[in-house]
Amino acid sequence: QAGISPTNIEFFYNDQCPSTLLSIPARLFPSYGTGDEQQIYLCRELIELSKQIRILNNELPLKINNIIGIDETFRYTNVFPPLPSSFQTDLHKIRSIEHDKYALIPRSTSRYAPPYSQSLLVLCQLEMTSSNDEGFETLERIKHSKILYYIQLSKLLTYNIHYIFLATT
Repeated sequence: QAGISPTNIEFFYNDQCPSTLLSIPARLFPSYGTGDEQQIYLCRELIELSKQIRILNNELPLKINNIIGIDETFRYTNVFPPLPSSFQTDLHKIRSIEHDKYALIPRSTSRYAPPYSQSLLVLCQLEMTSSNDEGFETLERIKHSKILYYIQLSKLLTYNIHYIFLATT
């Protein structure tokens, strides 16, 4: 014990207090706070997205039973949850990129790059199906069916929710 009170101990790393190391400056993103507000916002957005996806269940061959956020942000363990990226702030920046169907691509003469926005991992659990088809269990058929399902799901989401989705294998 040595007569030292724990309330009088301060921790420093490279002459900086941990509270300044674990926060984003207010001038960059004033409403960020400690990151908890952003995590709560992202969890609410996941709930809204899952509601919108469940509406599409009638148009899909397999229904989506459950949507689970498996990223560290949804478990409230991410120190710096991703920020929304808005690139439409400066006319010079807007003119310095090419708008592709799926991405923002910087022009070769540009000094600016489109903002990076971290992807958040989400697990979609599909319903089980029982098929009496003899050839249904072949690996190639399952693989092609899965790709076609992803393509159909991304088209429905793009058309109905107006987000940009890209089906990948």
